[in-house]
Amino acid sequence: MDNDRFLAAVLSYHDGLATEAEVSMLSDTLSADPSMRDVFASILIHIRQVQEAGASPNIAPSRTRGKVVAARPRDHRLGSIGKSNPGMAWTRIAIAAAVLLVGAVVAVYVLSTNRPAKPTRDWSAVRTSPSIATLTDLSDNATFGESTADGEAMRLGKDLSAGPINLVSGKAQIMFASTAVVEITGPSTFEMTGRNHGKLSMGTLNAYVPAAAHGFTVELPSGVRIIDLGTAFELRVGASGGARLFVRQGQVSATNASGAPVTVGAGYGVAFDAAGRRVDSDSDPWLRRRLAIAALHRDPSMVRFIDPESGASQDGVVVVREGTDDAALKFDGSGAQVMLTDLGVKGSLTIAAWIKPARVDSEFSAIVMTPHWLPGGVHFQLHNDQLKVNLHDQVELAAKTPIIAGRWQYVAAVIDMAARRVRLFIDGRPAGEADIAQSIAPDMDKASVGVWVSDVQNGSPVINRPYTGEMNDVAIFDRALSDTEITEFYQATNPLP
Repeated sequence: MDNDRFLAAVLSYHDGLATEAEVSMLSDTLSADPSMRDVFASILIHIRQVQEAGASPNIAPSRTRGKVVAARPRDHRLGSIGKSNPGMAWTRIAIAAAVLLVGAVVAVYVLSTNRPAKPTRDWSAVRTSPSIATLTDLSDNATFGESTADGEAMRLGKDLSAGPINLVSGKAQIMFASTAVVEITGPSTFEMTGRNHGKLSMGTLNAYVPAAAHGFTVELPSGVRIIDLGTAFELRVGASGGARLFVRQGQVSATNASGAPVTVGAGYGVAFDAAGRRVDSDSDPWLRRRLAIAALHRDPSMVRFIDPESGASQDGVVVVREGTDDAALKFDGSGAQVMLTDLGVKGSLTIAAWIKPARVDSEFSAIVMTPHWLPGGVHFQLHNDQLKVNLHDQVELAAKTPIIAGRWQYVAAVIDMAARRVRLFIDGRPAGEADIAQSIAPDMDKASVGVWVSDVQNGSPVINRPYTGEMNDVAIFDRALSDTEITEFYQATNPLP
């Protein structure tokens, strides 16, 4: 194929900006030509090496303009663990071009897409090389234990033979010879048992399985076998041996100790105890939260959902909370924001979010706010420790319950234009309500999360009321949710400590 097109597609993919056409082209090319998989991996690994060497200065964003992130729908394509620096684009292009010219062979990599099934190989019959996988990415804080694989130092591009990976901390991404990819999060113990097989003894694993690796299998200590049917899934095994499975795309077959297979589809999950018996999914907070968020995505009235997996993580407003790999949007008070464009909400609406403010002593800090201050404008914000919602020249409502700094709280504003009422909620409980004076419908186009864009001067946005702290699960609905629904979402989506 044309090298220029391939190079452009790889760079777009690395930056998380690849179009569906580019993803499709890359998937076809890499599936058909093993040598191009080698070149693809070489480009990504060389980019990572240059980033680690600090080949380009990191230019800080303007405090006036803030950091702008365009929120977009969830995208479950596999991305690199180390995020790119836009200031290094010229370096990546030069390196990638050189790699294409020399055809360097370093490792293998994969794209995960929902594509029609293709003929698959019997990977258990392939025994031509002791190498069954490749280490394709590492987080900066990845630390490995002594019992890792062949005992040699773990490095990017390392060929891996059968054996355990003991990841103490951080994240590591492994591509099997079958093209199945797993990303493990420490602390985890994962054993590579074949070219399309593995065993998770403890920890967290995310799998991305293209059609060529159909049947990728992960075994659990309890004897449960997780068999891919063309999918992306997340798997967790606790210290006691209990396991939780959540399917992001496609389907997975889970066979427990009794041999009875359970087929789990996208947006659903299943839990097993240490003996391999199925247990109630609602009994596990992590799985209950995953299932609740998946249910939100099936609600057609939810027009936007913002969390680290929705694309906002690509501009550095994400933090991994201590003690868990569940990420949250983090705002440092310098003007970082997530822009909400083309919402199309011009009537009743509900805004809900988990917030953990670092401080409640600033006069105003934005949660979700429309720009300027014009008819139809909506300001959902904190005023010191008070939760407030304002509709331009129609209503100003302050919650009766104070917001506490350093603690996760679920906040919601329900604007019901049919009933001409606005209601506030904190942690699933009503916190105030008021009449709407006029019938000017809210207009949520070009709203922002984390700041108020109060004006534009010389073509640049003027940033005010920056939020400091963390947020997660910011949801916008184009209808007025009921009190019961707010309470249910609060109970089901409670962030893990």
